[in-house]
Amino acid sequence: QYFLPKASPKNVNVTVWDPFMGTGTTGHVCASFRTKFIGTENDSALFDLAQVRVKDKFHQCFSEEEMEGKQLLK
Repeated sequence: QYFLPKASPKNVNVTVWDPFMGTGTTGHVCASFRTKFIGTENDSALFDLAQVRVKDKFHQCFSEEEMEGKQLLK
């Protein structure tokens, strides 16, 4: 939560990639700051957990209209 606001000024369109996503903490924080996020994880159990956490947080932070047409974790 400390580094993302410094790396992602409000006027810059950035996407954060987390190649070792684990339980999705980085994606969770990205949702809080309304920042695009791509995460990858080899462990399917961790990926499933991260998918639930990140999707829930994005749905909390974005309205239905904002979410329309957006792709969330495959």
